[in-house]
Formats: sequence, C-alpha cells, structure tokens
Amino acid sequence: MSTIFKRTNGIFYLVLIQTNGSRRWISTKTRNRSEALRILAEYESNPKLAQQFPLLSEFISELMPYVKSNMQIGTAGIYKKSFNYFLQSISDIPINKITHRHIDRYKSERLAIVKKTTVNIEIRSLRAGFENAVRWQILDANPFRGIKLCAIDEKRPMFLTPIQVYRGDEETR
Repeated sequence: MSTIFKRTNGIFYLVLIQTNGSRRWISTKTRNRSEALRILAEYESNPKLAQQFPLLSEFISELMPYVKSNMQIGTAGIYKKSFNYFLQSISDIPINKITHRHIDRYKSERLAIVKKTTVNIEIRSLRAGFENAVRWQILDANPFRGIKLCAIDEKRPMFLTPIQVYRGDEETR
C-alpha cells in the first residue's frame, strides 16, 4: 500500500510501505496534490518504478531528520557537513550507483583541503549514514564497507622531568 504525504516544505512525498513493513519516502518534487496523486498512480501501476533507488540528495533529506533526532547536535553537524561535501564531490546520483571509485575521489579531494583526521571522521560518518540505508532496506550493501581510513602519523609523546615541571622550562613550551 502506498500513499502521499505533504511535508512542511510543501512538497508531496510518496510513502511506499514495503513488504517487511518499513516505509520508503520518495519526493514527487511537486507541491500540486493532483500531480502527486498522478505520480503515485504511476508507481502503483508499474512495480519496477517502485524499485528505483533514491538520489543521494533524496537520501540525505531522508537521513538528516533521523540523525537530528537520534544524535547529539555536534554529531548531527558532522553528518550534515560530511554528506554535503560528499554530494558536492560525486554529484547527485542514485545511491546504488556509488562505488569505491567515487569514495576514493572524494577522499583525494578532501585530503587536498583538510587533515587526514578530518577525512577519517567524515568517512566514518558517511559509513554510518549508509549503514542506515542498509538497515532501512534501501540498499543491499554499504558502499563504504571495505574503505580504508587514512593512516595517521603517530606523534611522539612529550615527557617532562620533575625538574622541568618545577622550573617551568621555556624549552618545553
């Protein structure tokens, strides 16, 4: 069974109830109710259309309300930035078409701008976000599985002797 729903932005969404009981939201990209009903009728008459995968931007708009309601504000901000940078890097493609090649290109582009640690944080956020797509049964497999994080150079720890601590040596600052 399927229905339409008007979100607060005024755009109608198809709500597809899948065989396992989960819901899949697909934007009709229209604010016109009759147009949305026509699109719903097309989906119901053609089962292959219902199997279409959402574009990355559609997935992000579906994921972010979940992230905001289930995670801390700072974590939600990291997710939002990571997904926006990823969208800018690979463009708006269906999420089932995302490959390791896209992810490696994203990593290369980001490494030219930010530190390895930042890229690792973004990759972990993207991996966790796409794990929701698997859990929601939108995807069969997470495209971020098997992606290696950037190697971080270890810094040598700094130790002070008790005398240096007592004196407040300038050399150690």
